[in-house]
Amino acid sequence: MPLDLRSPYATDQTTIPTAIAIMNTIDLITRHAANRPHHPAIIAGDRTLNYGELIALVRKTAFHLQSLGIKPGDRIGICLKDDADHVIAILAAANIAAAIVPIDWRARPAEKQRLARAFKVTAVLTEAGTPAPDGIPCIPLDETWHISVSRASPAPAFRTDGSHTFILNLSSGTSGQPKGAVVTHDDYRYRAARYPAIYGPQGGDRYLSVLPLCFSAGRNLLLSQLMQGCTIILYPPLFGPQEYVEAATRYEATFAYLVPTALRWLLSLPEQSGPLLPRLRVWGTGTAFMSADEKREAARRIAPNMVAGYSTSGTGYISTLQPEDLAQHANSVGRPIWMVNLEIVDHQDRPVGVGESGRVRCQGPGISRRYFGQHDGDTNEGILGEWFYTGEIGALDEAGYLHLQGRSSSLIIRGGANVYPEEVEQIMLSHDAVAEAAVIGRPSADLGEEVVAAIVAKRQIEPDDLMRFCRMELSSYKVPTEIRIVQALPKTTSGKVKRAEILADFNNSQRP
Repeated sequence: MPLDLRSPYATDQTTIPTAIAIMNTIDLITRHAANRPHHPAIIAGDRTLNYGELIALVRKTAFHLQSLGIKPGDRIGICLKDDADHVIAILAAANIAAAIVPIDWRARPAEKQRLARAFKVTAVLTEAGTPAPDGIPCIPLDETWHISVSRASPAPAFRTDGSHTFILNLSSGTSGQPKGAVVTHDDYRYRAARYPAIYGPQGGDRYLSVLPLCFSAGRNLLLSQLMQGCTIILYPPLFGPQEYVEAATRYEATFAYLVPTALRWLLSLPEQSGPLLPRLRVWGTGTAFMSADEKREAARRIAPNMVAGYSTSGTGYISTLQPEDLAQHANSVGRPIWMVNLEIVDHQDRPVGVGESGRVRCQGPGISRRYFGQHDGDTNEGILGEWFYTGEIGALDEAGYLHLQGRSSSLIIRGGANVYPEEVEQIMLSHDAVAEAAVIGRPSADLGEEVVAAIVAKRQIEPDDLMRFCRMELSSYKVPTEIRIVQALPKTTSGKVKRAEILADFNNSQRP
């Protein structure tokens, strides 16, 4: 039976469509330049580029990169601010089949240097006037660069067979060394093809892009919208919630994506009679844990058509929770999406039963098959054969909804018993005084690990009161032995909690 292209839940891997022809990813955007050259592609402050102008600049930039010695297969570090030049650089690299290595422009020089060396870049594109990492060839986007681009001839798109690396999607670096999941041109086109199944056709949307482009979520969302012919409104981060609402209204945004941190900022605004963002046709959220109550409140107060997604840098979207699922299934991350086959397996890679916990793994077109510099991952987060292991522990219920219970690397083993941090966090978040919670394992001489927690409070509450609440809701071995109230949880720019920093704070300070 052919795969139903309209269904976001189909997982049959026997009939993958072959309609996506061999071509360069840039061709998907070039079509819009040919068919709708005057349609606005990027709005960045007072600068607007239509699709015809965007592709002309991309091709000229690609030619200039070639003149500087960049070849197909080379890796280019992109260390630029979240502006139109950053987008042009990504597409120009793709145009000549060079692989992109994203580097946060806000990182310290030593970190930039480590990333550039770890991924063996040929050169790094940098902001004019910023110090270059020692020993790394850098190309500043200064006046000379822009003059050279303006005088360059347009370079035709390199004819890739789809196997060339488009980008190395780096992990967010909450702990350990970042890994680079290899995403080919074929992979990226399949990932982009999932977006209409998740959010509906988006060709007429105006996307308010506020996520950093050095992170996979921000980059993937922006590029997928360009591939569908949308208008991108680049609005760099570090703004307040009221400013976000005003920007979305002023630019008439119809699509948005909010990480949970930004979502919570919006929910901190005074409640009004209607939604904060009534113009949104649909909007997405994800990248970090959200409770069922938070999801429902967000859909009620921000805009109704909310899609909560589960994705990783190595897979793109894996599952989505659609608006109609919120009433009954908000405690899940939805069901597997189109073309993704998902399984829960034990540590011997044997599928487990419905409702049983195990490692989450998936396969399908668009999912990375290797990391840079290796062909196999480890047993917790990596690639084994045709399967990508996300590093999460989860379970599938009878209706096929995925329930995440925490990362296998963050699993707490207390006296031989497994404690999943997200389960304890969910209970703590159900208390009306708790705004945010992070549960971690602290080394213990007696038990191996003990459960401790840091919370952000909505109102005054004593840790002992919250401890008593947990004892009523959890088995005794899951109850934190210490709870600290903090002003804010340390997080990455994409909103993920930095558990290693919280653990360090616990280890470095005396108990009260």
